[in-house]
Amino acid sequence: MLTEGCKTIARVRAHLEDILRPQGDMSALSTVVVHVTDNLARDVNELNFGYQNDRTYETCHRGLSPFTVVDVSMSTMSSRSRKADRLKRATFLTPADVARGDSFPDPIPTRYIDAMELLKRYIHLLDAIVGKKCHHRQMVFEITHEMLQHAHVFEELTPRHIASLLWQRFSDAVDHRGVLPMSNLQLLLSTVRSGDISMHSSMPFTLLSGESDGDPTSAYKTSGPAKGGVTSSTHQEYASVPAKFVQLLGDARTRYPCIRMTTILGAAKPAIPYKDIRLGPIGACSDFMMLGKCMSPSCSYKHNKTSMVEAKHVDAVFPRVQKAWEAYKATNAT
Repeated sequence: MLTEGCKTIARVRAHLEDILRPQGDMSALSTVVVHVTDNLARDVNELNFGYQNDRTYETCHRGLSPFTVVDVSMSTMSSRSRKADRLKRATFLTPADVARGDSFPDPIPTRYIDAMELLKRYIHLLDAIVGKKCHHRQMVFEITHEMLQHAHVFEELTPRHIASLLWQRFSDAVDHRGVLPMSNLQLLLSTVRSGDISMHSSMPFTLLSGESDGDPTSAYKTSGPAKGGVTSSTHQEYASVPAKFVQLLGDARTRYPCIRMTTILGAAKPAIPYKDIRLGPIGACSDFMMLGKCMSPSCSYKHNKTSMVEAKHVDAVFPRVQKAWEAYKATNAT
């Protein structure tokens, strides 16, 4: 791109629009359209893909990020274009004028189907800029493909779960194009394959969703339990773990202090989904029911200390968990 005479932002933008233009039938329902902004053209021109390793909300839409391709209305884009044009024609600007001209991230989608469309656009952008051999791109593609293949599992995701998934991809994008040669999304892929998605601890949900109440600290607070769940707090403990699981997983946290059931289930080939190993009521936390303790303060699953599990249910689930645990130990043997 830089060898084709693209030395100005306008030329880079024109070239990006050309390489991102959908190929084939433009009327096809599967067509992916990415709108190129001046910010994107500027960051590509400066090779600033990770945007200086900045992980703050204010710049999460800069560089190559899922938030770069959040869809907005034509009227919003037109309004921003007119505003930018006025700033370019101004002969005198104060710092306040410049600040008002800064762009901010757009609210993210809150539905599964819209989130999948956003991720398709992000993959299309990655294909054009960094190519299909980029490990971050490969991991994003695998996770998105898994979620599309199992839409029945993920179509009821809450807005907070969607925000967490996008934020984890953004954080990995910053790391991967900053200092790391390999993507760190393997854990997220494992949790997606198991159908059990947890919240990211530093996700600024109220800002990402456009619902900020003006308190910059409240934007980073994690959510409470899902509707119908039992209030979750740090290190919820369950004293009635079935004996079989105590014997099987009793030393799991001693050997691997940060272990979670989602990680164990993801070690099996193929990964075992949450619905196949659930103990207790619908929505019960698997860490709580099998490991005896949930260590995530933002867990939205149920933590009912009075839950009881029938022996026949334990017998049905145990072989699957045992298989996954043996696979995890074999993979992580020292």
